[in-house]
Amino acid sequence: MKEKGFSLIEIMVSCFIFAIGCLSLAGMQSVAIKSLVEVEQRALADSLLVDITERMQMNRTWLSKSANNYIVSSVKGKTYVQPDCAKDGAVSDCDGADIKANDLFEWKQKLDTAHVAGSTQGLIDADACILDVGNGIVDITITWKEQADPAEVKACGIHSPKRRQVSTKYYIGNA
Repeated sequence: MKEKGFSLIEIMVSCFIFAIGCLSLAGMQSVAIKSLVEVEQRALADSLLVDITERMQMNRTWLSKSANNYIVSSVKGKTYVQPDCAKDGAVSDCDGADIKANDLFEWKQKLDTAHVAGSTQGLIDADACILDVGNGIVDITITWKEQADPAEVKACGIHSPKRRQVSTKYYIGNA
């Protein structure tokens, strides 16, 4: 006499396959969350690159007339002071050097407080440098610590497998 239904072995095999599928989904979820944070960090770094390039472009008249520039080998550990002419929020009374000082002050503040919206993650242990390539071209690099790995100390712009970085070359045109 043959009975209809499932045997215990069939149920155990089905449960095992279902458990493997659930574990795979949980693993994919954690990878997706980590990737999302890294994409948000990169977007944040890109917005900071755009911020400083726009600031330099707005001050290009002064840059083209003077030997001064925005060149910085590293902003980490440096203190920038906001000029008195910019403390009220308007830079209309500032000269080019004061505008540069204010730009670097505000950019460093943004870099130090850069956080991904709705998260405690941000540009961890961030550093930035602006290097002169020549002919009006600057190389701007922002580096930050990877989400979970310990920081490997390197100079700004030097590749490290434990740090993320974005970099751009930007032409500061004449007025």
